[in-house]
Amino acid sequence: MKLKLILIYVICLNVQVSFSQYLVINFNNDSQLEYGIQEIEKVRFENDFMMLYLNNETIVSWGISLINNYYHNESGLGMTINSTLLLDPKVNLFPNPSTGSFNLTYTLFNPAEIKVMIFNAEGKCCYENVSQQGEKGEVSLVIELENPVNGNYSCVIETDQQRITKPIIIQDQN
Repeated sequence: MKLKLILIYVICLNVQVSFSQYLVINFNNDSQLEYGIQEIEKVRFENDFMMLYLNNETIVSWGISLINNYYHNESGLGMTINSTLLLDPKVNLFPNPSTGSFNLTYTLFNPAEIKVMIFNAEGKCCYENVSQQGEKGEVSLVIELENPVNGNYSCVIETDQQRITKPIIIQDQN
């Protein structure tokens, strides 16, 4: 009897998950991204970019010319990434808050030029690192800001096809 109840419970869980809603973005290079609606705060179109504001304060954006189409899907399977995209949208930035020294990790699906920039609240670039041809795989970078002022900053990771923005807070150790 217990086995039947567990099996019914698992089947019910699977049915619940399968009725989730997703935003699906198809790109001109035949790659695709799929985000759960519950992950998305808002979507904006501005200056020839589609910007996806996620609930974890990450902003992912693409040039509109790179997007073939996008649509709402009620039966997706979660975030799906086709490997023809260059940069995995899951970027780690830690510690956060930071005193001005932090680690950045991201994954490249294919070799690409990557630009990493840190901007202060006024929009001034405080750090820039351009990788001429990043290798496929996970990349780790230690970033040391010189004389940072306490406040909110943005870390921008960019390829010629994608831009991901992550917030970071700089504060004293005190």
